[in-house]
Amino acid sequence: MKLMLPPGGKGPRAYQCIHCDRPDPIKSPQVKNLLDALLHDEKK
Repeated sequence: MKLMLPPGGKGPRAYQCIHCDRPDPIKSPQVKNLLDALLHDEKK
């Protein structure tokens, strides 16, 4: 167990198992917004 930040880096640190599955970072709202912005800019 390690003391780690939650996905997204906001909120209090919590103990998490480094061997357990973690949420997919590609599916995070921050990455989705970034990809949407990049793809929208290419269409112009």
